[in-house]
Order: sequence, then structure tokens, then C-alpha cells
Amino acid sequence: MNVYCGRFTKQLIPTLVCAFSGAVLAGIWLAPSVATEAVPVSPPRTIRLLTEAAQERTSPGLRLLSIGRSLPGTVNSRSPSPIQLSIPSLWWITQQLADLQQFGSKFIQDWVALPRQAGKPGQVDLLVNRQHWSLLDYVQRYEFVSKFSSTARSFGYNTRVFDSPDRPPIAVYVCDFSPGVAEILQAPPRKPSSPTESAIIVKTQTTLSTRLTCDLQMAQPGRRDILQKFSQ
Repeated sequence: MNVYCGRFTKQLIPTLVCAFSGAVLAGIWLAPSVATEAVPVSPPRTIRLLTEAAQERTSPGLRLLSIGRSLPGTVNSRSPSPIQLSIPSLWWITQQLADLQQFGSKFIQDWVALPRQAGKPGQVDLLVNRQHWSLLDYVQRYEFVSKFSSTARSFGYNTRVFDSPDRPPIAVYVCDFSPGVAEILQAPPRKPSSPTESAIIVKTQTTLSTRLTCDLQMAQPGRRDILQKFSQ
């Protein structure tokens, strides 16, 4: 730096200008070291949820929820309420998928929904026919899981798909339910006081559901131990 300044001093440049030039150069030399300093960043909550789901998936204790379990609020494919809407209401999407030729009426064998508990969103476990699943191509599998899980999501539920009660899931659909969102989506249905209130309730739930950040993980063909992630 002194050599640099000395050359310009001989050319009658004031010492103040030289000092200023030195300061600028020092700033340029030091800037890269500041810019490249590593700053720890915490992973988004959705990534943490997916990591936890993947870790839970490999646990020996992770199995399909018992279809017949009778915990308060548990709903399954054989328990629609004759007097009010049961939450989550998955019978309509089940019928819609059964009407599609690539799936058929025997593809979905059963499902059970466990309500929100201990601050965690509700969970739907879906059992499909293993042989039929093996005949579907990757696009058809994605279509099926996405359609069913999107409906479950609208009620505040995550989804796991199984092809056997005794084996780990073949697909997992996880949403980042912000605090309070799951509570609103899973709120017990009540009779609106007016058509306007009914429209507001439906619009609120639809808006909340479509703005959620979700990820679908699905086992690759022939590799149950590997889940490929799709952001939705």
C-alpha cells in the first residue's frame, strides 16, 4: 500500500487522495471474505416434516392404522354418519376414483382417518390392492395418490398409502399445516345460519386448503426403500 501511494505522491497527488484510494482498495480486497462467510440457515418446516416422515417410514413400528380402531373421532370407510357430514368425508372421492377405468371398484380396499391430536394434523391411512398397484404405471400411481390426498388435505389430513397392512407405506403426502389451519379444516360441521354464511365457510376452507405447501413422496417401481419427492 505504501509503494502504491508513493508512486502517486511523486506525481504531486495529495496525501489525502492517496489515503482515500488505499481505503477503497482495502474495502475491495476485504469484501469477498465477508460475502463468502457461511451463514447457517434453518431448513423450511416442510422439509423438516418430510424428513421426519421419511425417518418414521423406516421404523419397524410404522404400519397401517387398524381399520377397526375406535378412538374418539376416528372415521373409516364403513362409518359414514346417517345424520351429518363425517369429517373427513372421503366417500365421494373414493367413488370417483372407483369409476375410473384404470383403477376400478376393487382398487381401494379400505381407509381409516385418525383425527388431529397432540398438535399434529389428522392422518389418513389408505389401503390399496397390491396386485392392482403393481400393474399401474408411475403416472397413474401419481394421479391416484394426488387426487385422493388432495381431498384429504382439504379436511386438514395428511395421507399415507399402503399395499399391505404389514409393510411400510408406498406413498406419503405431507402438508405444512400452519398453526390453526388444521383446526379450521377439521372443525365439526354445523348448520349455517344463512346461505351467505354457508358460502363463506366453504370459501374459507377451500382457500386455506389450496394455499398449503405439500409434498408427495412415492416409492419408485421395484424400490420400496426409495421415495421420490414431488412438490405440489
